[in-house]
Amino acid sequence: MFGFGRKKQRLNWTTPMADKANEAMAKRIHITQSWWASWMSRKTEKMTSRAKALVFFTYLIIMTAAGLYCILGGFGDQETTVHKSEHLRIPLIENRETKGMENGVPKIVLERIRAFRLKLDSMSTTVQGRIKVDSIMRSRPGLLDSIRRVEEMYLIKEQ
Repeated sequence: MFGFGRKKQRLNWTTPMADKANEAMAKRIHITQSWWASWMSRKTEKMTSRAKALVFFTYLIIMTAAGLYCILGGFGDQETTVHKSEHLRIPLIENRETKGMENGVPKIVLERIRAFRLKLDSMSTTVQGRIKVDSIMRSRPGLLDSIRRVEEMYLIKEQ
């Protein structure tokens, strides 16, 4: 029956240290709010009711205008920034020695790229592996394009 079952037990994730930190933060917030309220009271206690109404309505108009600007600004023709792979460049390599380098790129970088490509290819040969590759491709749709682009940047030629 609805409403007559056992209540779920909540886990207590708090620790004495977290409780102490929360209390300190709440105390600091309360002190800040009290200081702000007393400061505002001192500033407004000498104002006439007409001046208070003027300040209130000025604030109201400014906040309404800001809200409308935010709401209506979202419907305008605004260009979105799209980062394309054309903007990717080969990273600068500080060590200019050619030892351990191939096409101006450290061999370890090339080996990691090739190893990742081989791992994806080998996973695709089995049913379980194909399921995992499909899951990876669903969660990271541009992964193969990125790998291909990196290979092109490093001038990796398939044999």
